[in-house]
Amino acid sequence: MKNKLNISLTVLLLATILGFSINTPDNTKPINLKKGKNYNNLWLKIDSLRDKSLPKSALKIVDKIYTEAKAENNTNQIIKAFIYKLGFSTQYEEDAFEKNIYQLQNEIKTAKYPTKNILHSILAQLYWQYYQNNKWKFMNRTQTVDFDNKDIKTWTLNALVDKTIKEFNLSLQNSDSLKRTSILFFDDILTKGENTKNLQPTLYDFLANTALSFFKNSQITLSSPADKFELKEEQYFANANTFANFKVTSKDTMALQFYGIKILQDLTKFRNQDTNIRALIDLEINRLNFIYANSVNKNKANLYEKALQKLLKKYAYIDFSSEVSYTLAKFYRDNATKFRASDSSSYKYKSYNKKAYDLCEQAIHKFPKKTNGVLECISLIENIKSKNLTVKTENVITLKTNFAALVSYLNIDTIYYKIGKISPDLYNKIHNKFYGEKFYNKIIKSCQFISNGSFSLPVDKDYNTHSTEYVFNGLNYGFYILFASNNKDFSIDEKLTSINTFSVSDISYARKSAKDGKIKFYVLNRKTGVPMPNVKVKFFKEKYSYTKREYENIKIATKLTDKEGKVEIADNSKYNNVTAKFTNGTDVLSPNNSFYSYKQYKKKPKINNFIFTDRAIYRPGQTVYFKGISIKYDSDSRKIIPNAKVKVDFYDVNYQKIKSLDLATNEFGTFNGSFEIPTGILNGQMQIFTAHGSKYFKVEEYKRPKFETKLLPFDKSYRINETVNVKGKATTYSGANLTDATVNYTIVRKSFS
Repeated sequence: MKNKLNISLTVLLLATILGFSINTPDNTKPINLKKGKNYNNLWLKIDSLRDKSLPKSALKIVDKIYTEAKAENNTNQIIKAFIYKLGFSTQYEEDAFEKNIYQLQNEIKTAKYPTKNILHSILAQLYWQYYQNNKWKFMNRTQTVDFDNKDIKTWTLNALVDKTIKEFNLSLQNSDSLKRTSILFFDDILTKGENTKNLQPTLYDFLANTALSFFKNSQITLSSPADKFELKEEQYFANANTFANFKVTSKDTMALQFYGIKILQDLTKFRNQDTNIRALIDLEINRLNFIYANSVNKNKANLYEKALQKLLKKYAYIDFSSEVSYTLAKFYRDNATKFRASDSSSYKYKSYNKKAYDLCEQAIHKFPKKTNGVLECISLIENIKSKNLTVKTENVITLKTNFAALVSYLNIDTIYYKIGKISPDLYNKIHNKFYGEKFYNKIIKSCQFISNGSFSLPVDKDYNTHSTEYVFNGLNYGFYILFASNNKDFSIDEKLTSINTFSVSDISYARKSAKDGKIKFYVLNRKTGVPMPNVKVKFFKEKYSYTKREYENIKIATKLTDKEGKVEIADNSKYNNVTAKFTNGTDVLSPNNSFYSYKQYKKKPKINNFIFTDRAIYRPGQTVYFKGISIKYDSDSRKIIPNAKVKVDFYDVNYQKIKSLDLATNEFGTFNGSFEIPTGILNGQMQIFTAHGSKYFKVEEYKRPKFETKLLPFDKSYRINETVNVKGKATTYSGANLTDATVNYTIVRKSFS
């Protein structure tokens, strides 16, 4: 279920312009809000200047409205002007986005209800948009410690998300007042969808759903604690009362789903208290969609399906239940793609398209008044009833041999076909020049049709794609097109027609590229595999004609196969791609592929130095001992290089040379040496470098471990609820037992399927 009253930061200039003067009543009555001056004429001027791309001129008028609105405490216009200022300043001012965030933070400090809540919501959205605009900057940032971090440019992703969570939660403070503030007071400034009246009837509904749009987010990758919050329990799919009172806790302060669940629970309690059934149904659909998308319960699909079925049954009498029908039907439609005729484990999905169709049909007939749900059902039915057809044969079929075509079809019961013969050269010419409908009309007019007919298809009213084979009579030599359609006229105007090209020939060939650049063809009889001598082979190259503005095939050679059926063409690298045409009497084969070959030039010898160190990590002041071997590569062999000079350089983290050694390989092609790591320089990744290879290693301040711990193997298997005895041993590296040490342990549960 899409959010009916949707805030998008791209349209933030209008969608969140809320806030009015307020007289606070008691805690049971609705809060009455008063609208101030609307400045309509000035806003028309501003919009005109914006359309003319004059942001500075528009901003001057916005500042005027902002000043006057603050003077008369016109909260509505204060917020609207402030948001316009945010939008216009980003068009010409450097770092405007960051400055706007800081300005909004200051504005919140002095704001009052309901302006304060709305500004918190806007600030949270700005934080999230800042991440989306600068996602790449957050990838490798590390957490700072003991640092007063007020500059958003230095925040880590965790810090930014933490701020966003806090701002959305702050936007829902004073929830009692928010729940008594009607959204109707904001009709003239909200961007609303059709048929959405009373779905989010209060300011609390509106701000809570705005927050939910963030907490539903799955594209944020945060570092997770060991006890990461997950939606596992079945109670999340329970009815509204059970879900609202289900106790949910988490120590994971960065769990977006946890905050989303808490908001959904509070919304559900709130909606259960009044008579707005439409709003409750809308909330229930949103809640179930949220749970289904994020649950880790293996049975979540069944739980989701049953929850929607119960919701539909409970509210079947109200027209808004068509939204539930559509949501359940879409679930069936989406999962119907899992059906595979060749996989028996997927057979339960075979009926899902039919279930979706029936649900939508029932909703349409039950509620003739076109609600959003009914309109969505109509659209889904059209999608389910859509037709498709593809026909495929082998590329080459032997002379007068009956052949099968694989027919894949969707929602079609009869196929009409005709087979036409056409010159492959004419076909290629039309194919290269025309596209789409023009190509089809040219092809169908150019064919000489030799057979036609129709056949019925197995019908299974499950709205799934099915496949079958149909056998056609054998044909004479030639190039053919098989036209298949669901209409006698073979029209493609809002109807289906599939075409498939194939050749009838007894010629086959094998190709081999030689190192000298030649291409060898072995021409064989397609039926018997016997070599075919005296087959004429024409070779063509493709060249662009600047006068005709099209590619042309230029003949470059004509040859006959020898007694072994072999024919070859010399190095064709100067010809680019080459095509071939085989002719044996009336049997002609023009493969629709090209051939390319090139000389394999001898590669220049290459030298590699492989370097090894005695450790992977060192401390400052230690000595690095290394050894290397030099190997020479050419196209056919590998050889060691004895008695060769090797210069070895030692570089620090900043690629500054520390020391060099002039060495020589011994009779086995190896060399060795050592470097002392200086103290007082930056630690990190250093390297030993030669002209033909290098080795990286780490230099860190670390403490070598003095003992090790081991868990001893279990001597038996355990059942659920049994006490498990765990034994371990801690010993120092000198061999002595470690005593009086504190033992910390963690138990991790893993699921095995």
